[in-house]
Amino acid sequence: MHEDLSTIFPIIVPRSYDEHGTWPGHLAPLVHPELAVTWVWLDDDQTMRYLNKEETDAMAAEGVDFRAAALANLEASCAEVFHTHEKVVGGVREMAAFMNDDGLGTSRLLLGKRLQALFPEGFLIGIPERSCGMAVSARLGAAALGGYADLVRRCHVDGNVPMLDGLHAAEQFVTAP
Repeated sequence: MHEDLSTIFPIIVPRSYDEHGTWPGHLAPLVHPELAVTWVWLDDDQTMRYLNKEETDAMAAEGVDFRAAALANLEASCAEVFHTHEKVVGGVREMAAFMNDDGLGTSRLLLGKRLQALFPEGFLIGIPERSCGMAVSARLGAAALGGYADLVRRCHVDGNVPMLDGLHAAEQFVTAP
């Protein structure tokens, strides 16, 4: 087993990664029908290696809650920089984008309490591609929401690893029961 639990992080991936049953690690489905969470070792040079089933099974057998450790690590990594971009109009935050250098921008969308603090009125989520996430205020009017949905669509079409088109309810980005 890898010794340093402080380097485990969650990452959102398409469920289709395991459509043939060959994904080497565990996937935890999100409520959204197309997405799941898996886990990575994140090395100092920002390279990622997916945890495999043998590693996660060994940790589970030892009573190690790697999922909780991964979320705690993600939370701690956000101490200085949570989101990388934002748009504030008239003192109101409309949007926060997550294109973090560690490659875990979309993972930050799993941190619901932090997002709720940014958008106490509620928010919608966009994950156009694997390295880019977005949260948008739910209190925006139809025109502004449509503009952000268009931005997500353009990023989705041009993305290296396309994920989802459009804006989605935040409740879809929690682990499925």
